[in-house]
Amino acid sequence: MRYAIAAQDYTDLLFERSQQLFDNPEELAKISPDKLAVTVGILTDKAAQLTGMASSIVEHRKGASLDDAAKMIFDAKARIASKIKEDAIEAEIL
Repeated sequence: MRYAIAAQDYTDLLFERSQQLFDNPEELAKISPDKLAVTVGILTDKAAQLTGMASSIVEHRKGASLDDAAKMIFDAKARIASKIKEDAIEAEIL
């Protein structure tokens, strides 16, 4: 609980400072874009940690296996070979 309160306090301070910078473009121009980006990234990460939000998400996907893919390729080649045989024209060489 103590960390959540601290996170809220620091978030409030951050928003207050952000508003000050927004209202004063000259002051904002003194801060390099890369420092702003890093600061926002760190603050976002730490705010998530302090409020108990997930710091990472793992997604599991189930798709075709290598064996399934090999079978699909084999079947496709067989269909193509069959189609070629159907379309072939028999001719006699004179």
